[in-house]
Amino acid sequence: MAKAGLEVLVIERGNFAGSKNMTGGRLYAHSLEKIIPGFAKEAPVERKVTHEKYHF
Repeated sequence: MAKAGLEVLVIERGNFAGSKNMTGGRLYAHSLEKIIPGFAKEAPVERKVTHEKYHF
């Protein structure tokens, strides 16, 4: 995306890039909305998670 000239934001959980790799491609929009107002309206997302279940 950055190579295509789009603005890109990388959010890292760890102290350095790659120290805590995340999987699943999930963004928690409610948290991002606090630091980037309007994020959810402009983000290039494919789909929104509306419901999830955990089974053990």
